[in-house]
Amino acid sequence: MDKIRALAPEGCVRIEVSYYGAGDSFEEFSDIAPLNKDGKDMRYEDPALSMKEAISEDDLWTILEQSEADFNNEGSRGEIVFDFEADEIRVENRYIVESEEPGGGCTFKDED
Repeated sequence: MDKIRALAPEGCVRIEVSYYGAGDSFEEFSDIAPLNKDGKDMRYEDPALSMKEAISEDDLWTILEQSEADFNNEGSRGEIVFDFEADEIRVENRYIVESEEPGGGCTFKDED
């Protein structure tokens, strides 16, 4: 946690790393967002700010492998949250579930 905190820009209270994977494979860590105390993405204030190279995928995998994320079938998506105020790292995982709902029907009759 201290290593990640040291990489964070001044005023950052939380970093959220988004991930996604399905079909028996992990896709990517897609976004790394440094957030200020108001929950706003600090990259909007400073477009040059990038955390992608600052946090290693090895560190992210170490955290993710200890969670319930499962990339089989429909898969999972979520965020790894580095919360500096709470001094904790959380994995907020959501399973992707395919479902079907009735969408209406249509009947055609042959009129002779």
